Amino acid sequence: MLAGAPAGGAEPTPTTPMLEAFSAAAGELQRLAGDPKLRLDRRLDKLAGFEFSAGTREKLVKLFGTSELASLERIPSPKGQQGYRFTIHPLSYAGAGASTVAWTELTVDASVDKSGHNVVAHGLWPSLAVGSKDVRLAMSGMSFDSKQQQGVADMWLGKMQMNIANIKLDGVARPFSVAIDEVAVKAETVTHGKLIDLAYDTTIKRISVGGEQVDEVRMVTRVTKLDAAAVVALQRASAKNGSGQLTPARQMEAITPLFKTLGKSMAAHGSAIEIDEISARYHGHSANIKGRITFGAMLEKDFDSLAALTRKIIAHFELRVPLALVQEVVRTFMRKQMEARPGAVITDEALNQATQSTTDIVLGKLLGGAYARMDNGVLMSSIDVLDNKLTVNGKEINLPKPVPSAAKPGAPPLVSQRLGAQSLAASNMPARAVLERCARGLPPPEAQRQKARLHAKTRFMVGGDGKVREVQLTESSNWPEYDKNVLAATAACTWIPALVNGKPADSKVEETHDVNWDDIAPVNK
Repeated sequence: MLAGAPAGGAEPTPTTPMLEAFSAAAGELQRLAGDPKLRLDRRLDKLAGFEFSAGTREKLVKLFGTSELASLERIPSPKGQQGYRFTIHPLSYAGAGASTVAWTELTVDASVDKSGHNVVAHGLWPSLAVGSKDVRLAMSGMSFDSKQQQGVADMWLGKMQMNIANIKLDGVARPFSVAIDEVAVKAETVTHGKLIDLAYDTTIKRISVGGEQVDEVRMVTRVTKLDAAAVVALQRASAKNGSGQLTPARQMEAITPLFKTLGKSMAAHGSAIEIDEISARYHGHSANIKGRITFGAMLEKDFDSLAALTRKIIAHFELRVPLALVQEVVRTFMRKQMEARPGAVITDEALNQATQSTTDIVLGKLLGGAYARMDNGVLMSSIDVLDNKLTVNGKEINLPKPVPSAAKPGAPPLVSQRLGAQSLAASNMPARAVLERCARGLPPPEAQRQKARLHAKTRFMVGGDGKVREVQLTESSNWPEYDKNVLAATAACTWIPALVNGKPADSKVEETHDVNWDDIAPVNK
């Protein structure tokens, strides 16, 4: 913990005096009490009354004015238990480059039974803050409770819960603010013979960024059928590396074979990463994803490269996003885009129109590209990875290529409310034009000079594939060139097909095309 606490601080290099001092202290503590062969209570007894070496004390005193950063003492406990209190004393430090570290007193009370194999612990840490010239991070109201027992392969098993009242990240050089409120993390280790399952349940009440808020974030995941011995070996090697006994190159050399061993055992036992739920709520609408990740049959050589391992991934995900949520996200984005324009005056009509048009584009790409299907106002996707191929809803997906705009250079801007603003929360929806892929019929030069009134009507069919067919001129403008341009532009327009019971369907559309030279606004009849 001593080594980890300042790591979020802003010293940009790994050789700062502060990091050196903490690493030296943590290394000595690890070497003293890290022997896994000793019972936990005996390891704790070794730490009680421990003093750092002269060199480490000198580093700590030079930076912090004291070498007594932490202490461990025996405390009264119930009969049959050994009681301990670990304390990290308050600290406030300001270093070069505007780097700062400050924390209040952290206390951890633990009770260990006579066997040394069962421990119950409770910890409190009111606040921690680190900062640099770029960012400041503050955490408050931290606590944890743990009930563990040493079991298979000497692995610690049981339950743990950690709570954080608030996390705040603020930009200094470039102002920004992120606030995360009421974080709760639950973890549990369950045994199945020599295999274990790791289960995690994380909830966040609220995340606030740039004036926007996401609520009720939840992540429930499990890693199943892990070989306990392989996990413990990796943990012990990592702890040894953290003690400062090995160079970075030796650390990598020591850990790589253990990662391979763990990977091989996962493949052999059919281990899986189970995503039971990842969900979040925005403006009252929730999206969620569930899924599973496993590995196919592997050969020895598959563990020699990340690319080979990636090809063995087997994954399945189910994604559900309400259309209303898509619209809310688009509305927020469009409002911020409008606000960024100098002297912008934002009206509800303009925002609604921009939201509708952009949402149409998003839906067009999702539905038209088979990235999603729609059912009762919810976008749904089944995503699979198998044999190094990605499929969505049973269709293999390639990255889409950019589609050039159908608008002609120099054409007046098109402002359209084709078919009006329709509700996106239904599985029956009319066809909608993708405005960025539609050009207007260009007025003839003579009509432009005369500022003539141009008025025409068309009727056509939008197929279930989004293509326009059977275009007819139902009312002429009396300007043949304009009529011709209107027909050509109408035929070239891209549409999102109508939906009937959530499925694309053919539909008839009528449009009125008006030009008044002050505004270009086709109006639907």
